[in-house]
Amino acid sequence: MADWIPWVNLGLNVTGAALMVHFGLPKPIPFLGREDSDPIWGLLGLTLFATSIVVRISTILYTAT
Repeated sequence: MADWIPWVNLGLNVTGAALMVHFGLPKPIPFLGREDSDPIWGLLGLTLFATSIVVRISTILYTAT
């Protein structure tokens, strides 16, 4: 396995979470949305966070085979 994958995963996870906390998610997202959010940056944070989860799962599945 490449040695840089855990660092990319950590970077995506932390950056995505920081963007979601700082800018917030738009109101249509259940339980997490708020009125005073910046939807572009909030959704970018959600995308980065979800990408970190996908990278983690694909790494686990790749190393299991």
